Amino acid sequence: MSRQDHAPAGADPSGYDAELFPSDYASWRHCIEVKCGLRLTRDYVQARLAVLSDPGREETERFIRTYGRAYWQQVVAWFRQAADDMV
Repeated sequence: MSRQDHAPAGADPSGYDAELFPSDYASWRHCIEVKCGLRLTRDYVQARLAVLSDPGREETERFIRTYGRAYWQQVVAWFRQAADDMV
């Protein structure tokens, strides 16, 4: 039997709920939309891209210090992918 066969009703069969940090685009969307309860609207995505795409902004610098440059680049790429999905 798989892990999914033993999951309680309403549990996340993808395993995304157990991740501390998203590991791929689907996991990232799950984190934003399900865990955080945010809607990935065009306005929200564009606003986050405006901030995160500017490495000189304090919020972006703090993100990079906290999570590292590689993860910051990955998150920006996921926001860009979300923007592309809306076209």
